[in-house]
Amino acid sequence: MISRIEQDRLDVGKYLPEDTRHVVMNGMDVYVFKKTTGVNMIFEIAICYSSGEGGYCASLVMPKIEDIKSNSHTMFLSEDGVLCIGPYGSRVCETLKESFLKSCMWAEGVAFMLKAKQNCDPDWDKFPFPMRGGV
Repeated sequence: MISRIEQDRLDVGKYLPEDTRHVVMNGMDVYVFKKTTGVNMIFEIAICYSSGEGGYCASLVMPKIEDIKSNSHTMFLSEDGVLCIGPYGSRVCETLKESFLKSCMWAEGVAFMLKAKQNCDPDWDKFPFPMRGGV
């Protein structure tokens, strides 16, 4: 049986983009990648295992989203930048792969919302698809 860290490295090589960066922050392995959405918005997202939260957290690195506090529930984004992509709006996923896939879905949804807001769509604040359940 391989360790969680070894599994993470295998998953990064298999699922995350080739240009994913590995950094160590506060003793934790963090994997940072860029996601270009279908509406040409670029997101930078960091994924790490959080022993305190018991799973993999994905955090928004960029772009800065204005007024997160008033849109945190709608955008599935906590005030500290952690994506709420786990089951029932929690902040953690069971695997690095799941965290990566759901963070990519999240980026697509938020990009769609922000584009709709730019276009003055009155329904811009509705997430375009459900974020609950498994991948």
